[in-house]
Amino acid sequence: MNMFESLKNYLLKLINFYNDELKYVLEVKYQSKEHVDIDKIVFLTLSKITKSCRAITILSQGYGEDAAIIARSIFEGLVTLAYILKEDSTNRAILFKEYDTLDYYNRLKGLYEGISKPDIKKAYEKVLEKCDIKIIEKIKKSREDIIKELKIKKVKGIKEYNWSFSTMRHLALETGYLYYYKQIYWQVSKISHSLYSSLEDFAEHKTNQMIYNDSPSDNWVNESIFLSADLYLQLLKLINNYVDLNLNKRLEDFSKEFNNIAVQLNSSV
Repeated sequence: MNMFESLKNYLLKLINFYNDELKYVLEVKYQSKEHVDIDKIVFLTLSKITKSCRAITILSQGYGEDAAIIARSIFEGLVTLAYILKEDSTNRAILFKEYDTLDYYNRLKGLYEGISKPDIKKAYEKVLEKCDIKIIEKIKKSREDIIKELKIKKVKGIKEYNWSFSTMRHLALETGYLYYYKQIYWQVSKISHSLYSSLEDFAEHKTNQMIYNDSPSDNWVNESIFLSADLYLQLLKLINNYVDLNLNKRLEDFSKEFNNIAVQLNSSV
């Protein structure tokens, strides 16, 4: 079995673990519990990232560049959840939820204001009418108060248009995932932007002509699936600790297996 197959099978094994064991344990744990905002964010993140990992297993069939872009979204989901769970979780969960409501309204309103055709504008008006303006204004006021408080405390680098008032890099630093931040952002920047250094992956200059290559290839396949599997394992550990699922032994076995794959991968380079 080659390294690609080992990585893919490992990621599929993690997904099957979620399907066959983790999902059931979560359902039992929460069947008689009222779900609060934090719980809902946990379920949302777990479901979204699991779905993204399924996509990774498909894209790894020669579309490593696209898989890397999805790996970035997996990373951001993990770091966001880790930051919410780290401390002051109730308030951070509220900030996360309320910001989404506010962002949706602001974007909807921005689209509405830019429309010139009356029939389309009318359709947007109906959608905007369903938004509870009192709730929107309350969220705006709450965020303004938090910003004022942060400025009084002389907090640097306040990002008013992020749910956490901070950058993804800062969240990664706070939660211990800075290494992943550097790795994933370097990788995605190299392949998803128009950088000249990535030209050779897609085009080759031969005898006064350019030969273009947009077919499936091995480029970035192992890197993308390796990062995705690593991040998914970190997510499962995070949720196991938060919910106290008592799956430490199973996750430790997965960690050992992943470490063995990493050793093999390094020795093959």
